[in-house]
Amino acid sequence: MKLSKIITVSYMILIFLLMANCKYNIINKEVRKIVKKNINSPFKIITTNSLLNIKKISFDNLNLNEIPPIIVEMKNLETLSIKNNNLKNIPDFLNNLKKLKKIDLSNNKLEIIPDVIFDLYTLKEINLNYNKLEIIPDKIKSLTILKKLNISNNNLTTINLNINKLQNLKYLDISHNNISTIEGIHLLNLSYLNIENNELQYIPDSIYTNLIVILKAGKNQISSLSNKLFLCVALNTLNLEDNNIRVLPEEMNKLYSLKNLNLSRNNLNFIIPEIIEIKSLENLWLNGNNISKIPLSIVKLINLKKLYLDDNSFYEFPTAIYNLRNNLYELSMKNNNIQYIPVEIKTMNLKFFYLNNNPVKSLNSELINWEKNEISQKLNSQLSSNKIIIL
Repeated sequence: MKLSKIITVSYMILIFLLMANCKYNIINKEVRKIVKKNINSPFKIITTNSLLNIKKISFDNLNLNEIPPIIVEMKNLETLSIKNNNLKNIPDFLNNLKKLKKIDLSNNKLEIIPDVIFDLYTLKEINLNYNKLEIIPDKIKSLTILKKLNISNNNLTTINLNINKLQNLKYLDISHNNISTIEGIHLLNLSYLNIENNELQYIPDSIYTNLIVILKAGKNQISSLSNKLFLCVALNTLNLEDNNIRVLPEEMNKLYSLKNLNLSRNNLNFIIPEIIEIKSLENLWLNGNNISKIPLSIVKLINLKKLYLDDNSFYEFPTAIYNLRNNLYELSMKNNNIQYIPVEIKTMNLKFFYLNNNPVKSLNSELINWEKNEISQKLNSQLSSNKIIIL
């Protein structure tokens, strides 16, 4: 009998399932079972038309030390996931996957990005987060049609500027590294950028483009933003939590698309006027600052729906918030020093109202029987440990 016809029982099961046109999740389950059982055993790779039919497959969570060679026969494979394993390198045979578009190698033990990855010119998405990578090689420039790159939670200290050759890149996540500067990065088609949890002191002007929609820069050492921020006319979400920001650019009011702004845990002593001018805002996080008052001009935020003022320095309920009565439906003021809740709060259309850990000492009886009974109950629950006088 020819060697090519000698196959293990396990692979006979695999081929049977493939030829039977089983659904992906069934194939996936059986392949994973076979690989887990035979990964360290020698076997003959079987080439069949059925293997050519596979376009998407996963070998996740199998405790693999190497990529199963059978993959090389899946020549029409478009999506390959081998996350949550123990891979330290990637075999060269992977470059036979000439149609591969997505590869997920996250949560492995890679210390370098193997050269074979840069031979996969058809790649559009790469996920390498939670590895041990220290550099991005020059060869990154070869992946000219790449649209999504996640290299977060590694050990990067710099960004290779050859990344600028990836002018089709729309999504870049380099968060949770040790990067001190991203000066020189210029990706005109980028719509999503996550640079959180690094060691950045500023965001260079080249980042501010008219296509960026989501910019996450929290947990850095940023103290101010460039006036070029106004160029981000498509910006929808700006996260700057856990930085050292005291001021914002004057032209924030030109961010006509901005709906979500997170300035939690910065160095704000008051709500700076530039925030009030962003009329498109729907959700605003200002918790963890040193704010004690709300300006009457907050009425300009006509679209504001959620306002978070936890962990600030309020000693009394800010009456200016009544000016937001029509649209504001969630207000959180936990961990302040508020002692009295005005009955006027009833005029608002709040659905969620949080006052936990405030030293409230008196409460108007009308609030106890508030027609919005759900809020009344929650309020009573939040203040249950306080010694309250009913007025």
